[in-house]
Amino acid sequence: MEGNTEEHIMEHQSDDVLEYLAWLKKKYRSHVHVFEREAGFGVYKLTEQRLGFPLESTYTKFLRQYDGASFFQGHLQLLPLEQISFVQSEHPAMIVIGEGKYDTWAVVVEGLPAELYSPEFRDLPLEEKVKRRRIQSRNIDPEQLRYIYGIWDGEHFTPLHYEFSSWLLSTLHVLDQKCEDLPTELSLRIEQDGNSPFILSLLADISQTHMAGDAFHTEVQQKENLIAMYDNCLEIYPTWPKILCRKADLIASTNPETAQKLRLAAFQNLSFPAMYLDHLPSEPTCVDAMFNYNGGIEEKKQLIDTLEDLWEYRVINIHNAQEFELIHRIAMNLAKYYKTSMNKSRGCEILQRFISIVPTCTHQQEYPEILILWAEFLIDSGQHDRAEEILQPIIHSAQSFLYNYRAQALLQCAQIATYRQEPWCNYLFDTIEENTKKEEMIGRYTSGCDILAHLYLLKAEYCVAQARPEDLTMAIDFYDTSISYAQEAPNRNYFIEGSAYLGKGEIFVRQQKIGMVPQYYQKVQDILKEHPNEILTARMFLRRGFLELYTGQEEKSRQSYELAIETFEMLEMPLQKAWSLFRLAQAASRLGKSVSEDDRNMALRAQTQFYQLGCPTGVSAVDRFLDQPQQSLAWHMKTAHELQKKLTRTRKCIAPYKRSDGSRFERKLGAHQISIARCNEKIIPALISEIREQAHILGSEYVSDVHVALMCFTTAAEFLATNKSYEAAHAMVELMRELPENGSVHLAFRNAIARTINMNVVEYLLEKLNSLPQSTIQESAINERMLLFAAEILGFRKEKHAIPQLMTLLDLDGLQVSHQVRVAAILALGRIGVRVHVEGEVKIDVVDFLYSYLEQLDHLGNGEKKGKETEETLVDIQSIFNEKGYPTEASQEERLKEPSKEEQLEYETDGKQTEQEALALSLLLLGERKGLDTIAQMIDTKQSLLTRLFGEMVGRFGDSSYFMMLQKASSQEGITGMGALVGLSYMGNPRAIPMLLENLVHLNPRIVRLSAHALELITGHHENLDDSRLRRRWVDWWEENQTRFESGLRYRYGKLFGPEVLIDCLSHDSLLIRQHSYDELVIATGVKLHFDYDGPYQVQQRQIRRWRIWWEENKEKFPSGRWYFQGS
Repeated sequence: MEGNTEEHIMEHQSDDVLEYLAWLKKKYRSHVHVFEREAGFGVYKLTEQRLGFPLESTYTKFLRQYDGASFFQGHLQLLPLEQISFVQSEHPAMIVIGEGKYDTWAVVVEGLPAELYSPEFRDLPLEEKVKRRRIQSRNIDPEQLRYIYGIWDGEHFTPLHYEFSSWLLSTLHVLDQKCEDLPTELSLRIEQDGNSPFILSLLADISQTHMAGDAFHTEVQQKENLIAMYDNCLEIYPTWPKILCRKADLIASTNPETAQKLRLAAFQNLSFPAMYLDHLPSEPTCVDAMFNYNGGIEEKKQLIDTLEDLWEYRVINIHNAQEFELIHRIAMNLAKYYKTSMNKSRGCEILQRFISIVPTCTHQQEYPEILILWAEFLIDSGQHDRAEEILQPIIHSAQSFLYNYRAQALLQCAQIATYRQEPWCNYLFDTIEENTKKEEMIGRYTSGCDILAHLYLLKAEYCVAQARPEDLTMAIDFYDTSISYAQEAPNRNYFIEGSAYLGKGEIFVRQQKIGMVPQYYQKVQDILKEHPNEILTARMFLRRGFLELYTGQEEKSRQSYELAIETFEMLEMPLQKAWSLFRLAQAASRLGKSVSEDDRNMALRAQTQFYQLGCPTGVSAVDRFLDQPQQSLAWHMKTAHELQKKLTRTRKCIAPYKRSDGSRFERKLGAHQISIARCNEKIIPALISEIREQAHILGSEYVSDVHVALMCFTTAAEFLATNKSYEAAHAMVELMRELPENGSVHLAFRNAIARTINMNVVEYLLEKLNSLPQSTIQESAINERMLLFAAEILGFRKEKHAIPQLMTLLDLDGLQVSHQVRVAAILALGRIGVRVHVEGEVKIDVVDFLYSYLEQLDHLGNGEKKGKETEETLVDIQSIFNEKGYPTEASQEERLKEPSKEEQLEYETDGKQTEQEALALSLLLLGERKGLDTIAQMIDTKQSLLTRLFGEMVGRFGDSSYFMMLQKASSQEGITGMGALVGLSYMGNPRAIPMLLENLVHLNPRIVRLSAHALELITGHHENLDDSRLRRRWVDWWEENQTRFESGLRYRYGKLFGPEVLIDCLSHDSLLIRQHSYDELVIATGVKLHFDYDGPYQVQQRQIRRWRIWWEENKEKFPSGRWYFQGS
């Protein structure tokens, strides 16, 4: 190297890059720096057209002399024009111009049209992009562009210089000095480019790091030094958002007004996507800081105008997580501002736009807080169905990130359920409490204490809605707990606290403890003075009106109610407005006065609002007030019918629904049932008429669950079953006498009455069974339908007092009842689950009785086989294998039109088991195996009474000692062999697999399909049944995986069998699988925890949780892979 340092620096600082390069070439040997020849003007213009913008002037000057270069033996290489390209397709204004030993050098072009960053442009074909850029290049004014040179690391761009000449001179200077540490490099660069705000910013970051550990600088001195450095940056680049916000953070505590102005300036100069990450404010919390600034009305208006302008015109795309977070906070804060400013429609628009643009953006991530806030808007506006719909992904997501927000989403569902007075709120409350810890932060805007405070407020309000004295007492405790949590929250929740005080005050009014009320209402007044809240104010008006009514201040009460109505209307809360209107309409009647025409009209206005909002409790409340409970029955029926359709789709998992979606439809349907239950007996004739009309249409046929007549019948039957009156009970009994004993009508009515809350029906059924005198039974006109209903319903309800009467139905020498009634009675005795029944001083041994009955059947040999071995029966046997939920050949619409395989199987077997099958199952449920042994003997001796269930039962409930018998029976023709194959699959012994593999080439296609399903049930592996190489694929898989399966152990779905597998099956989509798994679980463990396999989803989930708790406490007693009976 030649020359001295002084000369080098002098030349290095020259403004003429070409002059410096000429000097540099002389200074080093010829091979150190290599310069390419000029490419020509045509290549230069084509490059600009390809890129869509002109290149910067000093860069252009270089390119017209050299088309690329290599410095310091390749440590810096400038690309030729043909190799200049965009760094990534989502960065249409950033191009790579050079490569270093460790770095990629790029240039960002600011000022290009916004459409280049839009998702629409991003998704265009390459040819169309090039075409548009070529057209665009003709219309761009170079004077409007700004070029920034810096480092691209593959994800982020670090800006360093404004001009090519500054960048090149500085970079060459760094290389010439052989600099290797960042502080020295930045110092060398600032020597060459003293006007680079980017380098000054980086030096400030380094200085801040050094000063943080420097004991000689006080915190004030550190701040002053940083502020001075940031001022230097802003002097050169006065609109840099990052530095504006950093300086604002430093001065916020001492000069909040100036800090707010700096942040506003930053956001006035922001657009999305930003050209590079360093352009953005580094802390997204600066958005929250702007909204937390306590300025005047003008300052707030300026803030909103600034962010609205940004939101409407300068949010084109999102490129990274930092941009997402900033936009997320802007949307959240704007929406919250509009909510408190009583402009909810605008707040909702902002949230909807956010939700609509995110899926199209380059960077995407979850946004649960936006969804939760949007649901809050929708709940306020009465759009409850839509709110629950958007909350479902959060509630049912398996992502750990979303789990923290699950309690908030569930809380909003509970709020809806409470507002609408829907059933099963307590299940929701319990789930929320399980998902919330007091000390745990749930989200950035909500703490565990906030959620628990709101939860106990809802619990209290739900109790108040029940209006029973014991509920009101419980509500007071809940209100007190809510207040405690609200006061403990990190940011004391005054709204919840005030709402709880109001709730306590109303309870004391109802309890006529008027003297205790003023102290609570005064606390609310004090809260409102310090923390104004329009919703709390409206609630205050409403509760004050209630107090004034009971203290004889009628005119004041009316005024308070009217203020509440006006405020709720202004707040766009129609449901609260409707209830306030109805309260005002009720005012006169509460004082024992007659209802005026004005009051009636006011109530009808409220009811119109309830209709529009789909609030059945409000609709029926008005009907009861006007003493016309049947008035809205048609509306209830129509709305419930629509809910039944959706519920049916969820139970069959028909898109767009999952089974878990059923809980919200069940709650809404339950709200209609509760509303009907609160009506008086005047509504009964209309329900009876509807039931009879639909039953006449359906007859005794089995139809699809979505059959219109069946859904109407089911709705009316469930409405009737929820009514507690004696008249309703009498109607149910009369209908039992006339409805068919088979078909969908029978099943639907049985299921409705089995879950009735009207105990008069249960008492009547017990009385009916008690009135069966054996001596005169053959002379009496026995209503077989009534007896069938009685046996089924009392068995489902586990009514122990029915045991003697159920045994009477099985007296073969006395009462001669149908086979169907006897089967129902046998199953009922098993499901009640009592081995020895004690009534007074009399002990009845149920097990001995069933054994005796089984011996009589064996002696008589008349098991009354039901049906013949038809083609349909042989096909239906395959349906029990559909436990993995694989798609069937039928389309979703076909699945809606016709019963599924599982449903066909249910129709085929419901109430039609042989008595031996029913006895075996009941004895197993009671902890006895003799019935199973009898069935096994029947299979082994090839008796003619066999059905397909015999083999399945032996496989499900027997142990490995039955393996050889089932394997031998599986080779038989017809239903016996089919049933034995099913039994082998449930037995789960890997010893069956070689035989099942051989069956895959059987001439009978049914044997092939059954064997493939059996393999799948044991191993958990799935192969396409229609694959011509089915056996080869299974054999190959088995050869690779057979070491995972140990002979002598039991497997299901590829897992070692145990109670946990069966507990998992309780959540299955198939009703039959849930039912069979529950029976198998009870028989295997001997535990009789309840599970309503056809009940509401929320109830099932609660029962499954109890089973899981039991399993966690007892799993050590159940080694995996064994056969279990009654816990051993």
